[in-house]
Amino acid sequence: MKRILFSGLFLFVLLPGLLLGAEVTADTTTSHPVVLWQRLAAQLQQAQQTGNPIKCMTPHLLAAEQARRTGGIDAHNGSESGAYPPAVVNPDGTQNDQALTASVREARAYLTALQQYRAESPIEIANTETYISPSGRFRLEFTRTGSHAVPSADLDGSGIPDYIERAAEYADESYVYLIETLGYRDFLVPGSPYLFRFLNIDAYGYTQSQGETTFIAVHNTFEGFPPNDNPGGSQLGALKVTIAHEMMHAIQYVYNRFYWANFNVSLDWLEMDATMIEELVYDEVNDYYNYIDGSTSVFGNPNGSTPLAYEHVTWSLFYAEEIGLDFWVDVWEEIAGRPSTAQMTGVMRTVMQDRGLDFNTEFTRNHSWHAASGTLHLDGFGFQEAAAYPTPRRTFHFAFADSVRTLPQQTRARAAQYVVINEVASLVGEIGMTVSFTGSAAGAALMVVYQNGEYDVWQQTASGEASGGGGLRITTTARWEEARQVRLIFANPTDADQDITYSLEARQLPEQLTVLPNYPNPFNTTTTISFALPEPGFVTVDVYTVTGQRAARLVHGELNRGFYDIPFNARGLASGVYLYVVKTPTRVESGKMMFVK
Repeated sequence: MKRILFSGLFLFVLLPGLLLGAEVTADTTTSHPVVLWQRLAAQLQQAQQTGNPIKCMTPHLLAAEQARRTGGIDAHNGSESGAYPPAVVNPDGTQNDQALTASVREARAYLTALQQYRAESPIEIANTETYISPSGRFRLEFTRTGSHAVPSADLDGSGIPDYIERAAEYADESYVYLIETLGYRDFLVPGSPYLFRFLNIDAYGYTQSQGETTFIAVHNTFEGFPPNDNPGGSQLGALKVTIAHEMMHAIQYVYNRFYWANFNVSLDWLEMDATMIEELVYDEVNDYYNYIDGSTSVFGNPNGSTPLAYEHVTWSLFYAEEIGLDFWVDVWEEIAGRPSTAQMTGVMRTVMQDRGLDFNTEFTRNHSWHAASGTLHLDGFGFQEAAAYPTPRRTFHFAFADSVRTLPQQTRARAAQYVVINEVASLVGEIGMTVSFTGSAAGAALMVVYQNGEYDVWQQTASGEASGGGGLRITTTARWEEARQVRLIFANPTDADQDITYSLEARQLPEQLTVLPNYPNPFNTTTTISFALPEPGFVTVDVYTVTGQRAARLVHGELNRGFYDIPFNARGLASGVYLYVVKTPTRVESGKMMFVK
């Protein structure tokens, strides 16, 4: 496993036994596009030298075009090379044909390599033939001779190579599923069959803009490509998922013309999205298994920031499986409404809010699903194919009640850490956990696998205080002495790294009403008041000022025996000391807390 690091993108290039990538840093909005472009050039050159395929050439073409627009290539020389049109019109009507200042000498090698893929100078193919798909929607251009020849087998004697007939079927099937079933916007131009070209290229395929539309190029044989699970063989499996993948790029182009406010990071989202579509359209192929078993996938490194192209495909797949297949359709509709300012996580938050969902909660559940995969999968929980997925990387801790533990490293932005506790026999009582964090929000989940093989999952999220940082507490009905294994998930749904610490609890009901210190204390706006009720009864929980005035009533009614965590929001109150009082018919307990705005 080899990685190429640079600021602004994590683009994986699929090579058998090798993945090349670059890690997203906090500087994604300020990194110079030419750096991204130059790194992609190196990846393409290595693919050409080794003969190993790039997963998708589309990001290379987009990055090179973006570099020309914003500082990578002199506009005159770019046009003179035949690789670029003299001007590009953005959705907002602006033109990007200004002279750019990067070294043309450094650009020429990549320009030359990419020129054959551009719409303005297409690869020349001798003896081209055309086949129209059964639906009439797609025009497939291919040849039977030369280096671009498709496999010649024609078992049905139709006169058309079986490879091309299968490709036409897959194009029709993908269109029906994506446009007619899921409801994405149509990318076809009425009265003009959409073009597929079959070429001997350094990639599975690519999607290229051409005027108001696009065309798709697909590898002409897929011989020697990585294996997949397709029942009809890996070559046809690669053909299936490549057509679905590239068709999703054609759909993306309809929504925003590949025009993003933060271009570098957007390439990862585009590839994650298109790779997820492969699984939705052709579930039986599982070509994406080639990407999710590496050390930079969510399974291999849950503490790696999303997005990462290809290897984070299961992060996107979670939302399709958990929320619904139409979730991502709604996301793209939201993107279309603000093409020049859309940021993917911001758009996702908006779409979830419209559905009555919370991004932080779903983000935490996303990582709970990943933590329950491979040998750690739980029947009836998580991904549909969880048992076939890799076992996630996790930290092993011993369980010590009331001992504060710090995670081994900061939890990265849009990432998580998993902890597994196997040594649980020494503890007695109900399992609980308190979490502290330094950022603006965090989530945590606690999974208990019992000795009989059954399991329970609890989850909680919290927002930090205005001054930064906060806490949350998870209480359960599970007991340590009944557990075989306890798993902890700590999720950071924010855009900044943060520190997270936790403390496990082994709680046993006392013989009388017991009130625990509120948490956090002091607090800004929100805190939690906890108490243990040894027997059922009528309970009131009130908050008073130091002068004896009641500021809030939190509980007033019958409660069963057990542990209770009551949230208190002090919004609207003055800063200062407050008393909380828990009262039953036989006992009164109180505590003191400090509210600091």
